[in-house]
Amino acid sequence: MKARYEHISVFSLSGGVTALRGDVAPLVATETLGVRLTSSIRDAIGPVARSLAARDRFFRGALPTRPDEIEANTVERVAAIERKHARTFLVCCHRGEITLPITKVLAEYDTSDGVLQVVEVDRGVGSEIRASHAQANAVVVATTCGQLEGSADKVCEGVRFDAGSIEIIPFYLSAGNATVTISRAVEAQRLETLRQVLPEALGDAELGPIAGLYLDAMHAHDDLVGFFLAWAATERFVHHVFKRRSLVADPEPGRPRVPLNARAAKVADAIIPDHDRGRVLECFKSLKKERDNIFHRGGRATASFPTTDTCRLFSELLRQHHRAREDANAPENAT
Repeated sequence: MKARYEHISVFSLSGGVTALRGDVAPLVATETLGVRLTSSIRDAIGPVARSLAARDRFFRGALPTRPDEIEANTVERVAAIERKHARTFLVCCHRGEITLPITKVLAEYDTSDGVLQVVEVDRGVGSEIRASHAQANAVVVATTCGQLEGSADKVCEGVRFDAGSIEIIPFYLSAGNATVTISRAVEAQRLETLRQVLPEALGDAELGPIAGLYLDAMHAHDDLVGFFLAWAATERFVHHVFKRRSLVADPEPGRPRVPLNARAAKVADAIIPDHDRGRVLECFKSLKKERDNIFHRGGRATASFPTTDTCRLFSELLRQHHRAREDANAPENAT
């Protein structure tokens, strides 16, 4: 069966930004991708949460014939998620078409919205869709957190299928925990900057895999794995900027490469404002020392691994990189 799908991922923003003026701030809007900030996820995941509510009731043998009962259960589910998390959510919605390998129709119900069909589908279909959009989501999350100086936790993720008037279950929902931090509201200028930066970042073939490491670090279950992923993203980003900006000529054959700390210093000189440069470099050197202590000597200098600090450093470098590029492309700097 040919079907359309929506792959929806919702992240709770905390740290730098947790209050949003207005309900929705679209960041990207195309036929295949929608990215927005919102203070309520009800509209974003309502249809798929309704599918989930219906599926749960079906497998308990209690699927109601009245659509309002399903809607009431959906509202309850969404409200529970919103209560657990911060008041600003980042929503990524990928759209596409797929051929669903349906093996069996389990049940079919008439509702006010059309036909609700419960079918048996290979679970790997949803996994393949989620995997195909993971890199784009990584860029969106990394860029958003970099520009808004915040951090993100995945709240829920799911894939919804529909074929005309037939809505197809299943929808997979997974929830995590978020730390809520009350902070300043999103300024209109920052949102406008983010709207300009996101399409550029999404189109950068080199930045995507780097941002993917950052997202993997945030979702790592093991703290050590998370730290190494976050550090890998940071180190690769330094090499990326160093090479792209041609900050130092390539060494002659047989001569050693520029050391990492020296590369970081050159990158900081190029993209970090004077008043922040020393702090950023000290943070980089401290995290590198921690990484070297663990990787080369098998020890650990602190009681816990600095995954969060490394993610914040990566976000700041990304934000400053885009700021520096925008400054360089400003009309007064044009040749």
